[in-house]
Amino acid sequence: SQPGMIYAKGLGTLVDGQEGVDLLVAHVQTRYPEWQEMGDVAAPPVATHMSVPSDAVEERNGKYRLTNGNYLEKTAYFYVVVLGDEPRPAVITMRSSNLTPARELNQLIKNLRFKDDKGVYNPAAYAAVYNLKTVGKTAGSKNWHVFKPTMARALDVSQKEDADLYLMAQEFQKSVAKGSAKPEYEKSDKPKTQDIV
Repeated sequence: SQPGMIYAKGLGTLVDGQEGVDLLVAHVQTRYPEWQEMGDVAAPPVATHMSVPSDAVEERNGKYRLTNGNYLEKTAYFYVVVLGDEPRPAVITMRSSNLTPARELNQLIKNLRFKDDKGVYNPAAYAAVYNLKTVGKTAGSKNWHVFKPTMARALDVSQKEDADLYLMAQEFQKSVAKGSAKPEYEKSDKPKTQDIV
């Protein structure tokens, strides 16, 4: 594997970060996992919060210190359908230096506009294909990679393959959204044929 490659359990494979991965965004959630200060030891979060407790102190990059010594880390969870030979659901988490790319991807979704015979509207998030690449960052002696999202294309639901992808993402969204609020941009329920504005 090379630096900047993308791996997600749902993908089952490494993806070249310069080519990126095409995906549909079915659902987005922001949560605050609570971590114990363990150095480099990998351990699961001790809890997950829906919002930041009032006594937490903000540190940097979406980190908040709790009175018990643990910290919360703002994390965006993107529930996606990864396109390819066999489209499959996956979850991509973005935190720390990837909070900015998470905002960029959310902005692309919010700015998506389609036009039909009734006018211009903001469709479901999964009405478009997004590409997620990685780009290298450097600060002093540290190097790391962050995601770089772009919009690839609108789905054309008059084509069977795109209509099937739309419905697959819609089902995934419904299963994830049970018990949680729908994102603001979740308005459309049926695929429509439209032009992108």
